[in-house]
Amino acid sequence: MKAKLKWLLLAGVLGLALLAFAFLRDPMHGRLHAKARKQWKDAAIANIERRVADVASLERELATIKAGLEANGSDADGWFNKNTLLLKNGDWIAYASQCSKEDGRIHDIFIGRASDGKWYYSTYHFCVGMLVLRMDGRPESLPKFISDCSLREFDGRSDECLNRTWPPMTR
Repeated sequence: MKAKLKWLLLAGVLGLALLAFAFLRDPMHGRLHAKARKQWKDAAIANIERRVADVASLERELATIKAGLEANGSDADGWFNKNTLLLKNGDWIAYASQCSKEDGRIHDIFIGRASDGKWYYSTYHFCVGMLVLRMDGRPESLPKFISDCSLREFDGRSDECLNRTWPPMTR
């Protein structure tokens, strides 16, 4: 009986040590994988899929952004709206984004499907209303946007898109 108790105690201590190690490795894991954030992710992906599947509507949206840019004569503002980013070389991203300032239950998240057909995600802090994009200006291309905003490719379904991309973890 004592041997069985010792093994149970040892297993418990090892389990706690593993949990502590996981938390210390990435203390944000629990917040990044919270139920509200997963639900937001699922709804965002479904919405983006619907928008990208409606090619005519997407083309109208891109045309509206282009017309606004031409009328404004500036890239400083108007190269994106609440659904779509249009980059200088014509690349685009249909996206959804949530800032933790808008809903404290949902840590910063950006999910998008780009003109290259791939899905991307990021925890880059774009701020409320994508304010950082207004300040940073219009990127030249999709690869530049991916690099600048810590985007990572994913399968468009899995919870991988809930993981941290920014700020980079330091060791």
